Amino acid sequence: MVDMPQKQRLLTQEWILPAKDQIVADISLLRKKIDSNLKRRDDVRNELREQRQGYPIGLCRQIRDEIMNELGKHHDRSSLGMRAIKQFTRNGGVVHPFWATEERKYFQNAIQMGTAILDAAHDTNHPSDDPVVLYPSIEESPFKKIERFEDIAEVAEEYWDFDVYPNVYLPAVAPLYPLLGVDKEARQKWDNKGRKSPSIFLIPSASILIDENFESGRGQGRFFTLAHDFITKGPYSAKRLPKQYAEALFRPDPSSRLGRLVKLRPDLFEASENPDELEASFSQFFVTKNLGEILKQFEHIGLIGDLVETFRKEPLVTVR
Repeated sequence: MVDMPQKQRLLTQEWILPAKDQIVADISLLRKKIDSNLKRRDDVRNELREQRQGYPIGLCRQIRDEIMNELGKHHDRSSLGMRAIKQFTRNGGVVHPFWATEERKYFQNAIQMGTAILDAAHDTNHPSDDPVVLYPSIEESPFKKIERFEDIAEVAEEYWDFDVYPNVYLPAVAPLYPLLGVDKEARQKWDNKGRKSPSIFLIPSASILIDENFESGRGQGRFFTLAHDFITKGPYSAKRLPKQYAEALFRPDPSSRLGRLVKLRPDLFEASENPDELEASFSQFFVTKNLGEILKQFEHIGLIGDLVETFRKEPLVTVR
């Protein structure tokens, strides 16, 4: 979600807003087709089962992505809403996906059309409401751009049922991933001994703020100031994991995700509470590289790109 120049505002007023009702009607028809297909997909069924939710709760990304794919196809010219979107883009209008907070209570994936906002998965957070809503402007929408890691932490605690902690334990990845999440009781799963066991997750927060985080602090001898401030200065900075939880990071089960990552890249995933190592990671380890080099070293282990979503599904460790 980005601020748009005056040209985009004018194009939105010319093409999108006059066809608002037709666009909502056409996208709603696409939703019916998309819903039918998604309900048959094994990955969607598995996710709903794991999250113990009914369709379409929590599937805003999948629905939004399918809508974006459909917008790139040629549709019936008699479809007034789709025709308006096509004319908008042909005249230079910008259509792009985004991830933001909604009402400071939810995360939501939606679509920006110039200065208008299309929420094609509105019912994933509000199941009793219409599935498709088009807001005439960012200001009239319930969405807020994610600008700080605190924005992610506040919503993650309520929406994902996490207790959020600053990542002072994995210093080498903290500049990219400054948030750790621990299952609240409602999210905890039963183990084979009939006990509920909390898990620790690396919250997938890097992608949304990757450019802002990297550029923050440029010229001050460090990059990733947004992450550094979250860990050392923000409202979460004083929180520390309970001792038993921290021990699970320091001595991870070899079969856990963290155990496998430590074996693969001990230089990145060995846990430490040494504040000097954390500071060195921000001021030395990253400062000599450009962003492309940094992303490349993480890409193959799933810390950047599509695989990062799995970090919310598979924990680093489970506390026994």
